Amino acid sequence: MKKILAAAWPSLFVLADAHAQQVGNHAELVSAQYPAAMEAGMSYRVDLVFANRGTTTWTSGTPASGRLYRIGDVEGAFWGVNRAFRALSADVPPQGTAPFSFTVTAPSHSSSKPLAYAFTWRMVQERVEFFGQTTPSAPPSQRIAVYYAPPLDASALETIAADAAPSLPAMGEFTFANFRGANVINRTFVEAGSHTEWIPTGADLAAVLSTAEAMKLNVLRLPVVIPPSTNFDSAQWGGVDARTATATVITKVRGFLNAANARQMKVIITLDGYTKYGYSGEASQCLWKKSFKDVEANAEQLVAAIKDYPALYAWDVLNEPLHNAAHFNCLNDAAGVASPDAYKSVVNAVHAMYNLIKRYDPVRITTVGEGNAAFQRYWRGISSFMSNHQYYSVQGPAPSGADLALMKNLVIGTYNTLPRRWSNRPWPAVNSEFGAIAPEQAQLQYDQYKTFLLAMKTVNAGSAFWTLSPRHGLRVNNSEAMACLVAGIQTSDNPVCPPPTFVPAG
Repeated sequence: MKKILAAAWPSLFVLADAHAQQVGNHAELVSAQYPAAMEAGMSYRVDLVFANRGTTTWTSGTPASGRLYRIGDVEGAFWGVNRAFRALSADVPPQGTAPFSFTVTAPSHSSSKPLAYAFTWRMVQERVEFFGQTTPSAPPSQRIAVYYAPPLDASALETIAADAAPSLPAMGEFTFANFRGANVINRTFVEAGSHTEWIPTGADLAAVLSTAEAMKLNVLRLPVVIPPSTNFDSAQWGGVDARTATATVITKVRGFLNAANARQMKVIITLDGYTKYGYSGEASQCLWKKSFKDVEANAEQLVAAIKDYPALYAWDVLNEPLHNAAHFNCLNDAAGVASPDAYKSVVNAVHAMYNLIKRYDPVRITTVGEGNAAFQRYWRGISSFMSNHQYYSVQGPAPSGADLALMKNLVIGTYNTLPRRWSNRPWPAVNSEFGAIAPEQAQLQYDQYKTFLLAMKTVNAGSAFWTLSPRHGLRVNNSEAMACLVAGIQTSDNPVCPPPTFVPAG
């Protein structure tokens, strides 16, 4: 839920097309697979393919000869290596292609916020020039977000233990065909003045479900902000008291589950509204969120009230726990330095909520929707499946086919670098949030959602776009074209749809 909290996402920056042959050296980047966000100190595979669009032949001479062609990092040596040879030993003539596969190591740092490092690989004729297109990652120049994730061990981050192992999902449950989803949010506190308005009701709920049905979706991910029982601020809940706010939230969630069940749709409930555990003396609030201890009593009420509803598919224990905590400076000590104790507090809060859920609902599957793959390591022991969030965009307003192809490869590259085993078994993964394009840019949004969906189809993984709502301003454009696209992509890579149009929020 990054856009709600005004966080930043990695984006894809692609240079202009260069298919035409140019005199001298020139190269077009035709394929790139690597993650656009990495964990500090970890190694990652990079796969690039460059096409020779110049009039020279790329050869394998010595550096001194001036005839050695390879790829190099224009910015220097952030990545443990700054040169890579092509995988083929033969010369590459004009219009030929050269693949490169190599390993980089993300720079080490200990900042709680991600640091951006230049990732600028281009073809180079040694001792002559760099030339051609550069690897894409993020504007204003090509950069990779590198996250710090301190090791989870007894000496650094001893945590509250999980009371029970997560339930095993069914085989094939999270494939592209079987997990077709969208996030749902009606209006945020900023838009409505109350956290109870996140959940759609009445005509808004009917509109959401009708659109989901037209898109042939079967999974809806619903964030629910838990009212705190201590440190309660009535101004954030429409002026009512904590008891009334909790009753309202439970009633709305029940209504949502009943309405989804009537249309044979499954619901993932994301429990939100807390960040840290809430140790004595700790400043637990980050943004509007409270501590786990603040929401614990009302979380018990909510979980107990809805655990037996047929539409309830999975519990998402917290939305983007460490990603949001990092963004809002909740992982720093008083001096502004990343604090292992602060990481520990967030991890403890999530594990404590998991244990609470398991006490009431020991069978249903669980996950933790995280905003960066680097933090998934913390949730292995409590997640039945990995719920990763990815946000990229090409620079509009009219990206070319080549731009979108590169974007697709970066989405695939991120997915393929996720940890794929939990303990001694496979750890299935879905992309449970993607998007980030304003709906008023209808064609750009359409093109990029199509690109995301095709990427997930390629890796045969389910996904849920951000977000399906007639009122929330940061939503997918609920036009006829988008409904056609999301439904049609299941059976065709290029469904024939009407031109996308902008549909204003209600």
